[in-house]
Amino acid sequence: MASSPYTDVAEEVKAKLGEIAEPLKEKAEQFAQDQKEAGSGHMKSLASAVHGAARELEAGMPRIATSVHDVAMRIEQTADDIRNNNVEELFEKFDRYARQQPALVLGGAILAGVVLSRFLKSSGTAASSSPSPSRQRDSFEGGA
Repeated sequence: MASSPYTDVAEEVKAKLGEIAEPLKEKAEQFAQDQKEAGSGHMKSLASAVHGAARELEAGMPRIATSVHDVAMRIEQTADDIRNNNVEELFEKFDRYARQQPALVLGGAILAGVVLSRFLKSSGTAASSSPSPSRQRDSFEGGA
């Protein structure tokens, strides 16, 4: 059975797209890997800080200090999971967790949204509160 010219063109286009897509896929995978490593490192730093806070509490509030150490260990475990799993495995794990704990995931998403909006609001306020160069010039020249 002979192939039609359209089939040949389609196969050629598919091959070219594969040639173009492969380097992009590799770059995306490398970027995701780099971000995983950076995120894991930041989480390890956070866990160290939480352990430090727990050590400060040990003398006066040992039970609370133990709980804070437990939280720090969970942060470390999460950082290790992030570092040791590929992106697809992480998404699968998150999907399973979200199905098991939907309220917790929703609450975390809301909390992240509130924190992000406050950060953006404070960043916008800081940028708008600084006088513009034209206002500074007017104030030096006696203008309004």
